[in-house]
This record gives sequence, structure tokens and C-alpha cells, in this order.
Amino acid sequence: TWELLQQEDLAPLRCRWQELDTTSGRRVVWSQGDLAAVAEGVDEEGALLLRLDDGTRAAARVGEIRFL
Repeated sequence: TWELLQQEDLAPLRCRWQELDTTSGRRVVWSQGDLAAVAEGVDEEGALLLRLDDGTRAAARVGEIRFL
């Protein structure tokens, strides 16, 4: 909500974001290299966290994802 965006401490906003997140746990393809992964939430900077099929973790700061 707008009130959460206006607060200096963004922890409550991140918490609310996690409650509403429908991407986490879903298989996706990230447009940067057509990498298949499982979405694991959003980091403190707003990047989508991905667990790639090779087991490594990536932060998607640019690009698009599509659900598999």
C-alpha cells in the first residue's frame, strides 16, 4: 500500500510483498540467456531471486520472465 512506500523502514513493505508473491516457487525462464530456474522471492533491492537449474543462484535485475 501507499503508506508502506512512504515509510523509511521498508521491511514492512517487503513483508507484504512476500505475502502477495505468486511467483515464488514457480518454474520460470529468464530472458537473459533463456535460463530456466525456480523463482525464490525478491531481494532487498527488488531483484527477483532465481535458483538456476545448475543449482546456482542469480538475481534478475533486468529482463523478463515467463512461467513454464
